[in-house]
Amino acid sequence: MFAPGELSREQQNRIAREIVMGGRLPDPAAAQAALGILATADLRETLPAVDLPVLLLHGSLDSICPPGSAHFMAERLPNARLIEFDAAGHAPFLSRAAEFNSALRDFIGVDSHGPD
Repeated sequence: MFAPGELSREQQNRIAREIVMGGRLPDPAAAQAALGILATADLRETLPAVDLPVLLLHGSLDSICPPGSAHFMAERLPNARLIEFDAAGHAPFLSRAAEFNSALRDFIGVDSHGPD
């Protein structure tokens, strides 16, 4: 999920405490079903037909879903914006929450004065 050295000890502890030990893991059957869809569905040909704005947020060191996949989608989606988080792995929403949330707020046009 994370690139080597991406998380501080504080971030590791927070993720373990709030997500893993907090019981916020996905239902195993639902997770397996979703992974099955990811392994078998090929929707690449449908990308040019997406007529909505798309924000792609991706870690540059993601070893689960390589950054090339985000670049592929950005090139084929007619109204896409790609933000790549340098030295981040698969979960920049956890490791770079402030940057991730700022990019998302900017994309959807929400005032950034609220909490992250």
